[in-house]
Amino acid sequence: MFTLLTTVVSFLAGNTPKFLEFFQQKSDQKHEIALAQLQMTQQLELQKAGFVAQKELEEIKLDELKIQTDSDNYKQKYQTLTLHVITTLKLLKEHLNGLSICVLWCAQLLLLAYLVYFCL
Repeated sequence: MFTLLTTVVSFLAGNTPKFLEFFQQKSDQKHEIALAQLQMTQQLELQKAGFVAQKELEEIKLDELKIQTDSDNYKQKYQTLTLHVITTLKLLKEHLNGLSICVLWCAQLLLLAYLVYFCL
């Protein structure tokens, strides 16, 4: 009986470090999993914030491109209208050569008002 008891005690004593190591390892793994999950959550939040910032940057670039395109369109319209006004003024000068300067100035002012109205 004593031999059996000694065998059981020696078996338990020999495996005690392995049992303690098993529980320690299990505790360490839980801690590592918790840290990994926290790190992944932080990375996802940073990526989301980065994507939001990137999206806002792309929207700003798109707005700048639209503004530049609108500016180019207005510039082209202004140049076209200016050319039409100059051509019309030259034709008026040719056809109204005998009329007074006052009539010519009024025609010029009307054409300039037309130009300003359609450019703004």
